[in-house]
Amino acid sequence: MSEEGIKSGDFVIPGDELGVAEEFMPGEGAYEEDGIIRASVAGIVTLDMNKRMASVEARTDTPPVPEEGDVVVCEVVDIRPQMLLVELLALSGHEDRAISAPSTKGRVYISQSSKHYVTNLSNEFSIGDVIRARVRDARKFPLELSTVGDDLGVIFGLCSQCRSPLTKKDGKLECLQCGNTESRNMASDYGAGKI
Repeated sequence: MSEEGIKSGDFVIPGDELGVAEEFMPGEGAYEEDGIIRASVAGIVTLDMNKRMASVEARTDTPPVPEEGDVVVCEVVDIRPQMLLVELLALSGHEDRAISAPSTKGRVYISQSSKHYVTNLSNEFSIGDVIRARVRDARKFPLELSTVGDDLGVIFGLCSQCRSPLTKKDGKLECLQCGNTESRNMASDYGAGKI
């Protein structure tokens, strides 16, 4: 920081001091810590003297954060009697970027797993399945998700016997390696590779 301090148009990085709380309120891209207004992103400073607001316009691409209604791709990591626990892998439309923490965990309650009545989640999903789900509530942690919808559900699964990929055949999933057949709550485009 120069002797005359930060001014509008300066480039800053996260943690750089923008001013003091007596002088400014933190705007977008800024936060207050112990009475000091600091940058939370790398970018260009705007000091609005009329509104007494210090903000930073991001100049770097930030990781996507899932919001209510977004479609996410997840891996099933645990199946409990009333819910699936999943690890979020990608956000639809941002498949090339990692999802921003702490939003990388999600859950699908049994009531939000299918449009049909489900009594046992293990009949609908298996650990290691890759699923497509919609974010129901992004304010909770883990995120609340739903797999109710034709385009939602399992998009890739592995055989529970030999762990080979399962192929969709006559509404069921078949392992071409060992001949095992399994059922899943499949998305309408299972195996098509579309996120």
